[in-house]
Amino acid sequence: MNTMTPLDSFRATGARRRVSLVTGGTDGIGRAVAVQLARRGDQVLIVGRSEERGATVLGELHAAQPGVPHRFLRADLALLGETARLAARVARVTDHLYAAVFCAGVLSTVPEWTSDDLERNFVLSYLSRYLLTRRLLPLLAEAPSGRVVLVANAGVYRDTLDFDDLQYRHGKPGLNVSARTQFANDLFATELADRLRGTRVEVFCVFPGVTATSLLRNAIGLPRFVRAVAPLVQKLLAIPSTSRRRRRCTWRAPRTW
Repeated sequence: MNTMTPLDSFRATGARRRVSLVTGGTDGIGRAVAVQLARRGDQVLIVGRSEERGATVLGELHAAQPGVPHRFLRADLALLGETARLAARVARVTDHLYAAVFCAGVLSTVPEWTSDDLERNFVLSYLSRYLLTRRLLPLLAEAPSGRVVLVANAGVYRDTLDFDDLQYRHGKPGLNVSARTQFANDLFATELADRLRGTRVEVFCVFPGVTATSLLRNAIGLPRFVRAVAPLVQKLLAIPSTSRRRRRCTWRAPRTW
């Protein structure tokens, strides 16, 4: 019986270890993705803001696959300066990436503005993904088959983007504060895949369905009673990981950007 682990197989063949990056990797979907990647032998770089939660998840990664130098990289992705510094740090850690999985995001019904004078939800759920992907493309191109994975509400929301007011200075509070960023991910995935046509990099925009995470509990602008009952609703409506009802939109197009 073959008892080799994924890590043993890598060592036996002399293959280069897979390195994957997961934003929002200290909670929810990002945390689950990071642990699964570690179990299959990847070196996982998790991104988050909390050192404490980062240390906890690192412990889980090392338990899932001992002997692999997993890392926690602290960054606030609502700030473009920190996002750019994160990309530079990743490039110092590894010379290749097999996957960049973007799970960091926020649900907000009211706009907020960062110290960069940019709307926080737009930056965290879309613009930081664009910047980080642009900076990491050379590393993804070094892998035999690179993956850009945007965890969003793929194909769910219609076009509510106002290109004359991307920072939502004049928009009304409501679901559109977040919905427009999800549509922006659809556009980004489509355009990125077209620009990467002919390369080894593929682009995925994934809607995971209703999952039991802290997204609703931590939502900004939702009434308190909605956030209070959110855990129960999520458990009742949560889609099992094996369900075929989950939506995955894949755009393939590997031309150098």
